Amino acid sequence: SLDKGYWIEITPDTNFIIVGETKSYGAGNSDVWLIKTDTLGNILWSKTYGGTSYDMGRCVKNTPDKGFIIVGSTYSFGAGFRDIYLIKTDSLGNPEWTKTYGGTNYEWGHDVEVTPDNGYIVVGQTNSFGALGQDVYFIKTDSLGDTLWTKTYGGADDDVGYSVAITSDGGYIIAGYTTHYVGGDKDVWLIKTDSLGDILWTRTYGSVDDDCAYSIKNTLDNGFIIAGSTSNGVYLIKTDSLGN
Repeated sequence: SLDKGYWIEITPDTNFIIVGETKSYGAGNSDVWLIKTDTLGNILWSKTYGGTSYDMGRCVKNTPDKGFIIVGSTYSFGAGFRDIYLIKTDSLGNPEWTKTYGGTNYEWGHDVEVTPDNGYIVVGQTNSFGALGQDVYFIKTDSLGDTLWTKTYGGADDDVGYSVAITSDGGYIIAGYTTHYVGGDKDVWLIKTDSLGDILWTRTYGSVDDDCAYSIKNTLDNGFIIAGSTSNGVYLIKTDSLGN
């Protein structure tokens, strides 16, 4: 069997929630797997979500109603070969609603955040929309997962968003990688947007080899901390509020 965990969060009751994928349980080839454990890692309950094809969960976050929001990707449902998969559950992992986003080609969902209006912001990548190749795919939804707006960012080569955070000004910061500016090698790409997803500024960081960002967090001085990979290992970048 092939079972993987991709994301863990502390729950409001100080236990743990883990999301990933499983081939051991569920409906199909691989399913989204949500596991609730106690503080010692003992399983309290687990749930699977998906269809008969390949489905997986990449990120889970707590929601204000003590439920969970999961983002990942699905081959079982949606418009194309692979779509972004958003699942809202109650506190016991029972699904309240599911949504898919994407076109006729490939989409992946990598990160989700709860927004102050109790909606959601999702970042990932798309082959269906935007410029050629992969583009960063940014989706704002209401509290039921219905799309309010979408944005794509990138050029003719591959550009991917792996992580998003809400910034103190009500906008967003996205981290991932771009191959658009550096002639084929990946560079860390930082995108700052306003509350509607319109770009305020972007920054790239890296060397002549492949560099990629997988996680971004706000820091107390209104800057950002970025974790990723570079040819020599782990890549950690601290910036000010403007990405310097």
